[in-house]
Amino acid sequence: MSTRVVSDSRERDFAAGHAIGELEFELAGGRASLQALEAREPLASELRILERSFEAHAQRQVRELLEVGCGLGTTLIPLLRRGYWVRGLDIQREAVIACRHHVQACGLSTRVHHGDARTVLAEAEFDACLLLRGRLALLPEEPAQLEALRRLRKALRPGGLLILDHRNLLAMWPVFGRKRVRHESLPDGRALELGRQATIISVEGRVHERRWAAVGGQYFEQHDHLRITTVSETCSLLRHAGFDLAAIEAHPLPEGPFGTNPDDPAYVWIVARRPH
Repeated sequence: MSTRVVSDSRERDFAAGHAIGELEFELAGGRASLQALEAREPLASELRILERSFEAHAQRQVRELLEVGCGLGTTLIPLLRRGYWVRGLDIQREAVIACRHHVQACGLSTRVHHGDARTVLAEAEFDACLLLRGRLALLPEEPAQLEALRRLRKALRPGGLLILDHRNLLAMWPVFGRKRVRHESLPDGRALELGRQATIISVEGRVHERRWAAVGGQYFEQHDHLRITTVSETCSLLRHAGFDLAAIEAHPLPEGPFGTNPDDPAYVWIVARRPH
């Protein structure tokens, strides 16, 4: 019996994306890998950047965090292990359930809720908010992105940080107009195909990205409609949302195929702060 799941971010549906994430998680070793998760790259470098940013740029001690788009908990769990109190939020209900199970499997506890940045109602509850893995770009209109950033600013305590990652069009160059396909074997011996392809829809940075996975009789296909901005455009949006800019950090992942552009790096983290 075959299974085919296709989902689209315009409908706030990420069921196929979650299934692809679960297969990638299984490929990495599944729950058995959770204990060693934070020692692996690029996560080990990401965690160092996060803690360095907390120390250098927050105007308060960072203890309580909100991760928007926590997925399976691959960042949330290492932060819990390091002594932070981290609340998770994800728009895909299956991801919320999976993250809760992974947290429990590691002997930890926290709260993981269903929703996205636009559903955050907290006021001055967190010392830092994380908006990583391109979550902001999944809101394809500027007003929606601005609303999300304003809600996160409101959720932060004065002096707290918002850390978000930023990819420009150059970072996605390897998959524009061409299929990028990987063939792997899962730990149980099943053959797995993973693919990715992107298309530029307009010069305003509108991008359609298609990701898929095929294993056995199962096929999953996620369609994401993205708004890809420049670093300066994202920084302008943050200022309009009421943030002060604190820093732009180079991401530990490799740069785009043409190296880095100092005016618009391919992949960075932007650190913003809620003013007092």
